[in-house]
Amino acid sequence: EVVAEAPQPSIHTFNGSIRGRHRGAAGGPASQDGVVIDNPVHAPLDFLDIESGAMASDGTGLAATAAATTAAVHDVISHVLNSKNILLRGTKLRNTAWCLGLVVYTGADTRMARNQHPPTAKMANLERSINRTIKVVMGLQVTMTLVSDLLYCYYKNVFAGFWYLFPDGKEDANALPDPLGYFLTFFLIYSNLLPISLYAQLEMCNFCQAHFIKNDLAMYDEPQDCPAAVRSTNLCHELGQVSYIFSDKTGTLTQNVMELKQVSVAGRIFGEAKTVGGFCGGKALKAARGRSPRNAEEIDAFLEIMAVAHTVVAIPGERHGEIRYEAES
Repeated sequence: EVVAEAPQPSIHTFNGSIRGRHRGAAGGPASQDGVVIDNPVHAPLDFLDIESGAMASDGTGLAATAAATTAAVHDVISHVLNSKNILLRGTKLRNTAWCLGLVVYTGADTRMARNQHPPTAKMANLERSINRTIKVVMGLQVTMTLVSDLLYCYYKNVFAGFWYLFPDGKEDANALPDPLGYFLTFFLIYSNLLPISLYAQLEMCNFCQAHFIKNDLAMYDEPQDCPAAVRSTNLCHELGQVSYIFSDKTGTLTQNVMELKQVSVAGRIFGEAKTVGGFCGGKALKAARGRSPRNAEEIDAFLEIMAVAHTVVAIPGERHGEIRYEAES
């Protein structure tokens, strides 16, 4: 039996427990229902890790230990479950031989679904200015319409005596009441105040600017065969208003290519910084290692640290025998 907390959006906490009979205890064998996940896999649900072997995750701090506290009363074992025992939807398992667990949340009850918010609309400063201007013009038009409607209704009898306005001496019957009918009439008369064509012209300008950006050879990356992409055409004219650019790390706006050129072992430098194609001091490093036991000990310690002091994880590739290396940025 698994008891889990009600669905909630926090991805850092989880409270629950699991109870079951000890394997082989009186009353029947222990239940072995669960889900077996092969490696590698993307868990499509919020998954409760009951037990696993050599589990690692994408930096979410999930551990392989399934129980924090165990209490046996009358052959019943109770395990306390916490945030270390839950795999959130979309979690990727790495270097995991097997995993036994069960699904606790599905669909809209998952942590990921409860943290989703509708995207905010991206609007350019020019569009905001135009929208504010349109609101002012609309308010002015409604005010002028209302004043004209009130004045016409007030002086309606005076206007009815003008033979050039009403040759028959009376006004035609209206389908709507006079205040509402004349309000719509004056509103249509003043409709020229709204610059409706301005939006169409603005969209045409945005389309042309996006076309020029996508076909600009100065923004074309030939090694990757990647031209500039315009995903929001209404933000093209925002580029001319940029004064400062803040980048969080190397590689966001620059080419992030890291190649080993030189190493320093006990004050001795191996390799050349100006070489092309990576590290070229392998032969010199091997020759220095054979000169004395002390050099060999220092070089072996350096290479050992280089081999294990990192976060690189080897992942089997899609093709047979292919290995991909992934690490934190």
